[in-house]
Amino acid sequence: MRRIAELGSFQNVVAGSKATLDLPVDRRYHGLKIGYRNGAGGTAATRAEMASEITLIRLLLDGVVQWELSASQLFAMLDVHGYPVTDGVLPLHFSEPWRRSPQGEDNLAWAVRGEVRTFQVEIEIAAGAVSPSLECFCEFDNIDAPLAPIRKFTRQQVPVAATGLHTLDQIPGIGNLHALHAFEAASGDVKSIRAELEQQIVFEAPRYIADELTKAHGGAPVDGVFSLRFDRTERVSDTLGNQVRLQSGAIARKPVRFLFDMANASPFTLLYEFVGGKN
Repeated sequence: MRRIAELGSFQNVVAGSKATLDLPVDRRYHGLKIGYRNGAGGTAATRAEMASEITLIRLLLDGVVQWELSASQLFAMLDVHGYPVTDGVLPLHFSEPWRRSPQGEDNLAWAVRGEVRTFQVEIEIAAGAVSPSLECFCEFDNIDAPLAPIRKFTRQQVPVAATGLHTLDQIPGIGNLHALHAFEAASGDVKSIRAELEQQIVFEAPRYIADELTKAHGGAPVDGVFSLRFDRTERVSDTLGNQVRLQSGAIARKPVRFLFDMANASPFTLLYEFVGGKN
């Protein structure tokens, strides 16, 4: 049975600063529920307030960043998967309730016992936040298991100098790619995306087709975000497969290329979803 418990207190919960919390490493984590309240009355912050005031969420294992995204980007990811956002709660899912099977849901749990020395949460709070407060609850069990591939989020700023095709062939090498999400300066900046693996097309579609693929599996397209999901079937095994482990144990990276057809010459932020090891 999964258990739920409140963890220790965040340190330095101050507007314009970074709050931190060290978590125990004696369990398998299915997720964290971080409560966020603000204002003189300490009421639950609305989704809009959380999106504005929580500027960055980081999760670190042994000092290595595994998640890095803002609250607004987190909420967009939850919308894509059809998961409802509740006022006053930042839900950080490791086991993912939208997966097709119980095994698939639990596959990405963070079994940190015996695998890592430290697990830390960092929350950056905007300078304009009024009387912010944070508390953290974890959903966990004590099953002994190896630290299987885990969900990893990282971001990249993409400069764009002109309309038309913009090519990107250098992506972070931290796992196999589940999805990427282009957060645009204005909705409609990205007209279509083509993805190639070893010079073979694996995805080529305009925005309306990408949005339909998201809806077909229970998610919701997000205004201002072009989502390209290789795991849109909600199978954890559906990845781009851009990495392979050699007999020597080393990881080799396959050549990947993305072509963005730009309606406007506006830079955008790419949020990547990888699955891979903690390093």
